[in-house]
Amino acid sequence: MKSRFMEFLGGLLILSLVFGFPTTAQAQSGNEIKQNSLAEQWILKQVSQGEVADLALYTPNEQERVIRAEFIRQILKTTSVENILLNGITVKNARVIGDLYLQHAEINFPVSFEGFKFDGNVSFCRDHFRSTFSIVKSVFEYGVNFCSAKGDDSILLIDNEFKASADFSGLEVNGNLGLQKTSFACSAQFGGSKIHGSLFLDDAVFSASSQTISFEGIHVDNTIFLNRAKFSGSASFYGAYVGSHFVADDAQFENLDGTVNSTFAP
Repeated sequence: MKSRFMEFLGGLLILSLVFGFPTTAQAQSGNEIKQNSLAEQWILKQVSQGEVADLALYTPNEQERVIRAEFIRQILKTTSVENILLNGITVKNARVIGDLYLQHAEINFPVSFEGFKFDGNVSFCRDHFRSTFSIVKSVFEYGVNFCSAKGDDSILLIDNEFKASADFSGLEVNGNLGLQKTSFACSAQFGGSKIHGSLFLDDAVFSASSQTISFEGIHVDNTIFLNRAKFSGSASFYGAYVGSHFVADDAQFENLDGTVNSTFAP
């Protein structure tokens, strides 16, 4: 038993070196926000054992739940941790500092982030998600980019808050794209995306009155759901294709453009 435990500690040390952890937690000075490297190590320990990493259980202090965008990037790129590859990762209640740029990457396992706050830009442009990818109940302070990304399963971005631009143009999803209860404060682009399942935007709020939300050229094999969605500006579905139904019960459109050249279910 002791030898197995030592092997685990040795393996965790190797992973720590790969992920670039300092050996101690970095303290905060004044209002400066720095990552808690011990929290990062705890997350890695949890997910390496196939467990959920909920930082609210690790510490009640939100200031100690700060992790680096680079740590998230490295863990999503991993190809060597067996439990991660088999079970995926679930991380909850973290604040991510720095820009998260992960582009042209292969993500080979299920990913679930919940209760995150992203303090920098986030880009998954041209990534390939080979399993379900989920970010829910989270806040994005800056731009988010899924341009030309591909999902072999569903991509779920439910009950989030996008405070800056959100770009899903050219995204291709073999399952569903879920954006229920999500708020968009600035521009949102869905043009040219291909959803082979359904697009869910029930209870979504698009609050930028000066912006046109573009669904131009979108291709949805099943149904677009816009129940109770609110558009403060205009929305354009010019050239859109919907294979099954366009459902928008109790939706509010201030200015709906471009539907005349769109193809909806009969």
